[in-house]
Amino acid sequence: MTNIVDALLSVVPAPGIKLRSVREGDHKTTCPACSHTRKKKTDPCLSVTLSHDGGDMKAVWKCHHCGWSGWTGTGRLAKIRGAERKVYKRPSIRPVPPQRAVLDWLASRGIPERIVEQERIFAAQVWMPQSEQVETVVAFPFFKGGEITNVKYREPIKKWFRQEKDAEPLPYGFDSIIGAREILIVEGEIDRLSALAVGFAACISAPDGAPEKDLPVDSPKMAWMDACAEHFEAAERIIIATDADAPGRALAREIIRRVGRHKAWVIHWPAIDGTQMNDANQTLMVAGEEELRRILDNPVAVPVEGEVTINDLWGEIEAMHRGRTIEWTSVGFDGALDDIYRVLRGQVTVVTGLPNEGKALAVDTPVPTPCGYKAMGDLAVGDEVYGADGRPCRITHATKVMLGRPCYRVTFSDGASIIADADHQWFASTRLERISMAQQSRRKPETAPRGRDQRHKVSVPKVRTTKEMAASPTRTDGGAPNWAVPLPPVLAGEHADLPVPPYTMGAWLGDGSSADGVITSFDEEVIAGIRADGFSVNERSATAGRFGVYGLKARLRAAGVLGSKHIPQAYLLASAEQRAALLRGLVDTDGHVGKTGQVEIVCCSPRLAQDIVALIRSLGFVTGGAKEGRARLNGRDCGPKWRITFRPGAPVATIPRKVAPLVGRVLKKRWRIIRSIEPVDSVPVRCIAVSSPDRLFLAGHEMVVTHNSTFVDNMIVNMALGSDWKFTVFSPENDPARHAVNLLEKAARAPFFDGPSPRLGIEEVRSYRAWLSQHFHFLKFDRQANAGKKRRADVDWLIQMIEYQVRRYGIDGAVVDPYNRVGKPPGLTGSENDFVLDLLDALQVCAQRNNIHIWIVAHPTKLPRGKDGKRVDDPLSLQDVSGGHAWDAATDMGFAIRRLWKNKATGEAYKPRETPVEFTTLKARDRFAGQKGASAVFKFDFATGRYIPWQGPNGEAYGADADWRNV
Repeated sequence: MTNIVDALLSVVPAPGIKLRSVREGDHKTTCPACSHTRKKKTDPCLSVTLSHDGGDMKAVWKCHHCGWSGWTGTGRLAKIRGAERKVYKRPSIRPVPPQRAVLDWLASRGIPERIVEQERIFAAQVWMPQSEQVETVVAFPFFKGGEITNVKYREPIKKWFRQEKDAEPLPYGFDSIIGAREILIVEGEIDRLSALAVGFAACISAPDGAPEKDLPVDSPKMAWMDACAEHFEAAERIIIATDADAPGRALAREIIRRVGRHKAWVIHWPAIDGTQMNDANQTLMVAGEEELRRILDNPVAVPVEGEVTINDLWGEIEAMHRGRTIEWTSVGFDGALDDIYRVLRGQVTVVTGLPNEGKALAVDTPVPTPCGYKAMGDLAVGDEVYGADGRPCRITHATKVMLGRPCYRVTFSDGASIIADADHQWFASTRLERISMAQQSRRKPETAPRGRDQRHKVSVPKVRTTKEMAASPTRTDGGAPNWAVPLPPVLAGEHADLPVPPYTMGAWLGDGSSADGVITSFDEEVIAGIRADGFSVNERSATAGRFGVYGLKARLRAAGVLGSKHIPQAYLLASAEQRAALLRGLVDTDGHVGKTGQVEIVCCSPRLAQDIVALIRSLGFVTGGAKEGRARLNGRDCGPKWRITFRPGAPVATIPRKVAPLVGRVLKKRWRIIRSIEPVDSVPVRCIAVSSPDRLFLAGHEMVVTHNSTFVDNMIVNMALGSDWKFTVFSPENDPARHAVNLLEKAARAPFFDGPSPRLGIEEVRSYRAWLSQHFHFLKFDRQANAGKKRRADVDWLIQMIEYQVRRYGIDGAVVDPYNRVGKPPGLTGSENDFVLDLLDALQVCAQRNNIHIWIVAHPTKLPRGKDGKRVDDPLSLQDVSGGHAWDAATDMGFAIRRLWKNKATGEAYKPRETPVEFTTLKARDRFAGQKGASAVFKFDFATGRYIPWQGPNGEAYGADADWRNV
C-alpha cells in the first residue's frame, strides 16, 4: 500500500485529488472540480474510498456538492462522471398570476391569498406520468437568487407529483434561508406555506419528500442538503418539523445526523381533541394559526448523548409525587436486610469483604499445585492449588504477608509439620468423634421410621482453629491420640505425552544403569512390562540378568535423567494412572513388600528419594518421608542411603510375590494423627481463599488438608426461590458443575457430598434439576478454543454474553466473581483505576439497557489497621478495594461481608465455630435502596454453606438464635 496514491490516482484528471494518508477505507477531502469556486473553499465535500484486494487496487469518489464522481483501479480503465461542474436544466416556463381555482384550493388548506401571491404559485396544464395524459395541476416554483431553478407540479385531488427533469437539487424556499439565524425544515410544499402563513419566513421543505427508511450517506434524495450546507453552518438553530409518521421520522434522523445534534431542534406534533397531528398544515387546519405558531415557537432540543433534561424526567417526577412505588426485590434472609439493602433493576452492586485472616500459614509453607510445589508466599490470585478432593481449584483471594501473629507448629504422626497462625482453620476430628462416626457407619439403616433415629446426636468432625486445638490435649486420658485431620486424596492430573513410558521409567530408576539404557532384573514380569511399553529387550550374554533396552538411552537423554536419576516434573504432574504405573515399576525393581502390607523402597540418591516421596503422596498414600541411614555390604560402610516406607492398601506391584501381601488389604485409617501442637516464635504468615466446594486445600509436602470459608450465592438462591429471578454467573475460578452443586445445597438446605451430616439422596438431587436449569446459567470462556484468536474474556465479551442470556433466557441478574478475571481490552494502557471506571460504566449501561441488576465481587487490598499496625474492627470502605476510589465513585450499591471475632457487648472472643458474619452496606446511591453504614449479623452453616440471620439492623433477633443478640 506504500504507493497506492500513485498507483490509484495517476489517471485522475488534474487538478488531482489530494489525500492526507494512504490507508484503506473512507477519506474526506476538497473537490478539485468545485471547491475553488465555493465561498468555503476548505469544506471537505469529496468522499474517497480506497480499497486493496490482493493485487487489485481501486479508488471510488463522489463530490456531494457538484456531483463529480468516478472510479479507477490498477489495470482498469477509469470511469469518470461529471469531471466538470454538472450543468442543470432550468425550466422554460414562466409563472403567471394565480388563478381563482388555485386560490380556492389553497384557501381550503388554510393558506391565505397573500402567501400564494408572494410565492408566485400558479396553475398549469402539464403531462403527468401517473395518468399518462395532460392534467390541470398546481405549480410550485423553486427560486435561487430570484431565478426559477425547478417547478414541482401537484394534482390537488389525487396527490400526483412531478418535477422538472435534470433540475438543480434545491429545497423549496431556498432563497428564504440565506442569512437566516433560525431555519425551519418541513416535509412538503403545503407545510412550508403553512409556516409562512403564521410568520415563520425562513422555511424550506425537502423537494423529494421523506424516505421510507434510513438512507445511505450518499443518497441522491438528500442532495438538496449539500446546497444548504453553508447556510446551515451559519444558522444558530435548525428546527425540524417533518411529518410524525415513520418516513418523516427517518427524514428527521438523517437531517439531525447531517447538521449535528448540538444545533438541531425538533417539533413534536401534538394530539388535538383526541387526534394525533401529523404535520404543519393539518395542525393549521385543525387548531388555527395561533396554535401552529405557538408549537413552532417551542421546539425541543435534540438530546446530546449523555444529556438529560428536566423535560425528559418530568413524567417520572410527577409519578413520584403521585406516590408511585419504586419497585425493588428482597434478597431474602427472612427480611433481615430489607431495610438496609434492596435490589433495584438497572443498578450495579460491588461486593467485597475482609480477607480470611484466620487461615494463615507460614510464607515458606510448600503448597502442591498442578505446576509443582510453590511457597505460600509466592501464590497469587488465579493460581491453581489442589482441593481436598485432589482436583485443581483456583485461588480466589490472597492476603499480603502478615507479621506479629501468634504461631504454632503442628506436627503429625508421619513426621509432617506445618507452621500456622493461631486462627488458622483445620477440618479436624477428636477421638470421640471418630469413634462415634465409626459406630454410626456399622449400624444398619432402618427400613421404616420408628421414632428412634438418633443420627442427629452423632459427634462429627468440625472446623477448628489452631489455638482451639492447642488448648485441648493431643492425647486422651488413656494415652490415645486425640486430634486428627483427613488423609490426603489422590491428586488429579492430565494424561501426559512422556518421553519414556512410566512403567519403564520406574523400572530403570529402580534397577537401571544411570549412564545407559540397561536394566538388571531377574523377574520375568519386569521384562514383560518393559516389552509391553513397546521396547525390544535382549539379555546381555556377558552378565546374567542384565538386559539391554533398545532405544531407551536416547529417550532417557530426552527426559533429562541420563546420568542423574530423578523423577522429572512432567511425571509427577501426569495422570494418576501414569503415576501409578511409575510407582509399580519402582516397587517391582527396588521395592520390598512385607507380610503386613508395608512397602519399603531404598535408594542412594537424596534427590530421587524426595521425588519418590512426592510420587507416593500424590497417589494418596501416607509416608513419613525419606529417612537417612548407612548402606552396608558385608559389614562395610558403602555410604548414605534413604529408606521410604508406606502402606498403600492396594496393589502397587506386578510381581506375584509382591502383590500377594497387598491383595485384600483395605486401609481402614482415614485420618492423619496430630502428634503435637506447640507455640513457636512468630513468623511471616499469609492466607489464601480457594474455590473448592468445601473450601479445603492441601498444604505442605505431606499435603495436609486445611480449610478456607459465600454470601452472594446464598442471596441469589433466595431470590430465585422467593422472587423467581433468573441469573447468569461468570465465575471463572469455580467449575460450573461444582458451583451448581453449591447452589443446590443452599436451596435444599442439606449437603451434597458425603460427610458428617446426612447427604442428599440421588432422587432429592434430581428433583432440583428443572429448578436449577430454569433459574441459573453460567458463562465460561474457553481459553483453549480461543487460543490464537482475537476473542478474550474482556469487558466487551462479558457484556455481549450477559445480553445474549437476557434475550435468550430472560435473566434478571448477573454475577461477576471476581472482577480481576475480566481481562482488559487490547491496547488499554491506563491505570487499574481507569480500568475499574470503564468496567463499572460498561456494566451500569448494560444493567440499565437490559433492566437487570449486576453484582461484581472485588476483594480488598488494604485492611483497616491502627497506628500499632494491628487490625481494627472498623468496617471496610470501598476505598479499600483493589482499584482505589473508582469502586466508591462509580458504583450504585456496595456491601461488605466480614467475620466478627469478638462480642461487641462483652468484648469476649467467639469460639471459631460460633463466629458471626456481619453484612454492612457500604454505599447506597439511591437512599431508597439502602442505608449506608447499617449492618446485620448472620451465622454460617458449614454443612450447607448457608447464612442464617442472627440479628437485624435494629438489633432484632431471629429464630432459634435469639439468645445471641449481643453481637
